[in-house]
Order: sequence, then structure tokens, then C-alpha cells
Amino acid sequence: MKSLAPALSFLVFLLASLSVDAQQYLYLKKKGELPAYRWSQGDLLELKVRNGDEEYWLSGDFVRADSNRIVFGTKIVRHENIVALKVKRGLMPFFGKAAMAGATLFPGVIIFNAIINGDRPIIRPLTVYLSLGVFATGYALHHFGTKRFYFKDGWYLEHIDFNQE
Repeated sequence: MKSLAPALSFLVFLLASLSVDAQQYLYLKKKGELPAYRWSQGDLLELKVRNGDEEYWLSGDFVRADSNRIVFGTKIVRHENIVALKVKRGLMPFFGKAAMAGATLFPGVIIFNAIINGDRPIIRPLTVYLSLGVFATGYALHHFGTKRFYFKDGWYLEHIDFNQE
């Protein structure tokens, strides 16, 4: 009975591994350096794309890539149209946006409460200074928590597809 349990678990592992698809990975690299970042299928990508003279940011889940294009979300982008890539580092952008939202809502609650209660002045200078300070801190957290890689500086995307033989 003891020798049957490892054999059955090995058989279950083999059968489970047959249903797993091979992955595609997208690497952000610079010539002569190790890859800076890696995305697997399903990871969020944020790309700055050039369409003629116009440049704009697109975001979506990485679906697949080949030698000359990337599919993410429902969008297909050719490699030569990509200008930059944005990477969010940890929770800094999240806390930055939360601080900016709080700094915006805080004086709104104070103004609303002062109007309801008939208080004068409606807003005090300390409230304005505190809100501006928290907003500036949140903006700094969001800005420094997001790194941008511009392809004109030598960065490029390389994909690895384990589905190919």
C-alpha cells in the first residue's frame, strides 16, 4: 500500500502536466545587460504607442507575441510602433493614488460639513495646507513608483515562446 501512494501521485502529476500550456514570456532588455523585467501571459502591460504623429498610452493583459507584434488585451501592436513601456513598482503607485484621492476628498468633506452646520469660515488655511501637502506626497509616491523605459534609449522587447519547437 505504501508503494501505491507515490505511484498514484506521480501519475496524477503527469496527467496534470499534460493539460498545462507552455508559456510565452516577454522580456525587457538592453543590449549587453540582463533582462530588467519579465511578463508572462496574463500580466498587465502599459505601452506608449506611436500612430503617425500621435503618441498615447495603452494598457492590457499580455496575451501573446511573435517576432514583430504583441497582442495584449484586444489590441495588436507592432514592435516598431512601441515608444516606451511603463512599469509600476510595488505598492507605491497605489498608495500615491490613495493619498491624492484622500487629499481631494478631505477638504470636500470639511466644506460640506461647514455648509450644513453654518460654520464660518467654510475652509481654514490649515485644511488647505494639509490637503496640498498630502496631495503632493501622493503625487511624488505615484511618480517615483512608476518607471518608464524609452526605446530610444536602447531598450527593446524580446519574446520567448515555449510553444515553438
